[in-house]
Amino acid sequence: MEGFPIHTPTLYLDGIILAAVSYPSGVSNSLFVTWKGAPRQVSTSWLAALVLPFAAVVPAVWALSPKLFASSLLIPSLLTLHSAKGLLLLGVAVLLAPVVLAIEYGILGFASYRVNGEFPRKIAVQRFWQGLTPGGHLLLVLVAAGEEIFYRLIGLGVFLSIGLPLPVALLISSVAYGLNHLYLGRTVVLSKSVAGLVYGTLYLAAGNIWLPIVTHALQNFALFQFTRERDA
Repeated sequence: MEGFPIHTPTLYLDGIILAAVSYPSGVSNSLFVTWKGAPRQVSTSWLAALVLPFAAVVPAVWALSPKLFASSLLIPSLLTLHSAKGLLLLGVAVLLAPVVLAIEYGILGFASYRVNGEFPRKIAVQRFWQGLTPGGHLLLVLVAAGEEIFYRLIGLGVFLSIGLPLPVALLISSVAYGLNHLYLGRTVVLSKSVAGLVYGTLYLAAGNIWLPIVTHALQNFALFQFTRERDA
């Protein structure tokens, strides 16, 4: 009816936003499998599929609820890194990358120790990730950026906007980030949830989404630089 105003309660809008960002990896992988079948090895097209939900949802959420981005707008946040405090925080973000890698290695190593009776002496990744090209690394950076925007900028923003205490919001958003890696197994969900706590704490302390993006992207890069292949 022309001129009839539609008032959607903010809570409903927040619920829609949370549903849209709940499990991007699962949605991407399902779309890819439907299109090309199950991947046997990492490929540019598969990684591009992982980026797709972020490229589609982030602009839509920004248009629907720009206030979620108000506390950490991308361009102003980038400019603040030129200050002395910003450079210090950037240094902290860089140093946190190996810390997060060590935390994840410790959790996965302990899980391996419980099963095999010994702690692994090296970090290893599956054969699936062999042949990761420079273009693939760039796409992984975009995936990391998308995850930080989804689970820190949007997720935390929504949880805080509906009145959840900050520690609860941080915990839920971190576990949601961990569950986004469910296809890699329960132990990885735990390790990623703990990593999410680090990324979220960094974001909240700095008020700058670029810093957890830097830590996350560097952690991914370090993982593939310092790991050795293992049998799947």
